[in-house]
Amino acid sequence: MVPLPPVVPSPRTVGYRNKCEFTIGKDYDGKPTIGFMLGGFQQGVTLGEPSECIHVSDGAKALVTALNKYIRQEGAQSTYDQISHKGFWRLLSVRTNEKNEGILYL
Repeated sequence: MVPLPPVVPSPRTVGYRNKCEFTIGKDYDGKPTIGFMLGGFQQGVTLGEPSECIHVSDGAKALVTALNKYIRQEGAQSTYDQISHKGFWRLLSVRTNEKNEGILYL
């Protein structure tokens, strides 16, 4: 048996995620939104914005905010509907570095 060293906690506990995947759909009020799914399919698919999530980096939050503004514009492509399987915007992956520079994958 190999002895394992103790787990060392990270000194960084806020904004530590360098990659996040966000669903694109509708929020509770039916507004196009990029965020995390709340509840399950039985309750209906609704999204919450990541603004209060402490594990998401500030750079990722800024990119999500900018793209949320874009998809909510008049004439923007529709968001994907998980029930009807129709729509254009479906998933956003964001990768950020320690300088809060980011890359979007749509």
